Amino acid sequence: MLTDTELKHLKPKAKPYKVTDRDGMYVLVSPGGTISFRVDYRLHGRRETVTLGKYAPSDLSLARAREKCIDAKRMIAEGQSPAIEKQREKRRIKEAKSFGQFGEKWLQCAPMADSTRAMRRSIFERELLPVWKSRLLTEITPGDLREHCLKIVDRGAPATAIHVRDILKQIYAFAKLHGEKAANPADEVGPASIATFVPKDRSLSPSEIRVLFKALEQVATIPTIRLGMRFILLSMVRKSEFQDAVWNEVDFENAVWSIPKERMKRSRPHNVYLSTQMLDILIALKTCAGNSKYLLPSRYDADAPMSRATLNRVTYAVVEQARKDGLPLEPFTVHDLRRTGSTLLNEMGFNSDWVEKCLAHEDGRSSRGVYNKAEYEQQRRHMMQEWSNSGRAMEAGLQREPADLLVLDLMMPGEDGLAILRRLREGGDGIPVIMLTARGDPVDRVIGLEMGADDYLGKPFLPRELVARINALLRRLSPARTQSRDETVIVGPFTINYSAMTVLRDGNPVALSSREFALMGALARSAGRPLTRAQLIDRALGRDAEISDRAIDVQVGRLRKAIGDDADAPRFVRTIWGVGYMLTCSPDG
Repeated sequence: MLTDTELKHLKPKAKPYKVTDRDGMYVLVSPGGTISFRVDYRLHGRRETVTLGKYAPSDLSLARAREKCIDAKRMIAEGQSPAIEKQREKRRIKEAKSFGQFGEKWLQCAPMADSTRAMRRSIFERELLPVWKSRLLTEITPGDLREHCLKIVDRGAPATAIHVRDILKQIYAFAKLHGEKAANPADEVGPASIATFVPKDRSLSPSEIRVLFKALEQVATIPTIRLGMRFILLSMVRKSEFQDAVWNEVDFENAVWSIPKERMKRSRPHNVYLSTQMLDILIALKTCAGNSKYLLPSRYDADAPMSRATLNRVTYAVVEQARKDGLPLEPFTVHDLRRTGSTLLNEMGFNSDWVEKCLAHEDGRSSRGVYNKAEYEQQRRHMMQEWSNSGRAMEAGLQREPADLLVLDLMMPGEDGLAILRRLREGGDGIPVIMLTARGDPVDRVIGLEMGADDYLGKPFLPRELVARINALLRRLSPARTQSRDETVIVGPFTINYSAMTVLRDGNPVALSSREFALMGALARSAGRPLTRAQLIDRALGRDAEISDRAIDVQVGRLRKAIGDDADAPRFVRTIWGVGYMLTCSPDG
């Protein structure tokens, strides 16, 4: 076994010669005096030799050569050739591309929206290329990345620092996909170690929307920017989708704006169905745009879109103006307007699939995203018009008045009338409902009435008949709906709100039809005192109610079932024999 002293005293000879060490390793001394560490081995029936390196105390020592020998033996045991792998490594080093070259290739080939590509290229060229353009992938360490990102954070740009880490991570992943073997520095540098952010869950309330538009009229900006802010709220598109929009994408005749896939985040074409308010805004923008192809052209160059920072500056100015006026408006971003539309539309009860389709949120990775390709055009047109109407009301500081009566068609597109009725009643909404149907099966009518519909009308019908039925139903319900609308009565475990037409039992909503609510309301006003059947009909349903004294018993039975009363031994709505019915103040009284 060799020692360092022996190695230092090895002298060259006329011919190369070997000196054995251990574990199959030996040194080869050339006539020129070069000492190389080598290992001979057999693999797959062939003899091979791998040179581990040249001996030099400051380069490859004897101890290090022995470690490399052990590594080579391990590769041989695993069926790999150390000699061939060494040749590959030399070739990789010789053909290695720099970080800058891989980054450029990634920007050209990786799938992403044009707006995203433009943003990432800007960050890549400004933040990454000047630092690591000529470095090999193996020469950038996690420490280098962390130090560079923290410098960016220190200058007040934490979001840019996060993007720098993300871009580098994706470049390394792209390189690995194309055969490069280099550890990804970003794997050891978590985003939270660079910067943390407040969760993106900001949405504006209706009152904040009113403040927004009031302050928007006072800030120093041009009219088209004000129109643009309104349009983004109503259309719920991304800022970049609106800023780069061109007029040949807008079909005024069919009231639709078709955004091509090249400009969409998920590279899928998207239709925005335009309400009358949105069309009015676009007509105004078209008038101001002149010959520019852009909906919102730059103030200084009609052939270029509006600056990326313009709308951001306007949001800051709006919040500052609201602060000066003493009005409540927390800071928000342009994207928060999109989130606001989603939040309020869901609160208004619209189908979540329609809302997600308007937002161009389609998850292609899930089975739902793969199979749910419905466009929901008619439903979305209706929803967008309702949203625009609500936006106008919120801007004016108005609240949408609760409806007095609802007419539901059994054959509505998307969600049928029975499903909507079921959802209303399960949520405790007692609004009067008239069902319309073209189906001739009486079973459908029975199901609707049992679910809480107050009347049923078959098609075809005369409009005058529908109006007459609406007026008759409102007359029958008028006593309970017009007396003390703001009054709330508490009887035992029940809280009856006459204004909202809701009933709570121990704080939980009770699903009642409008007729059941009218009966409950009349009994609650006379809690502890019995009412005759005639009095109950008169006070709950009105004098014009077409119902017999005995038929009220069936209605009371349904009310008992709805409020969870025992039909055989009622504890709340009690039968007073020879008189009528009474709502007890205490189930034990």
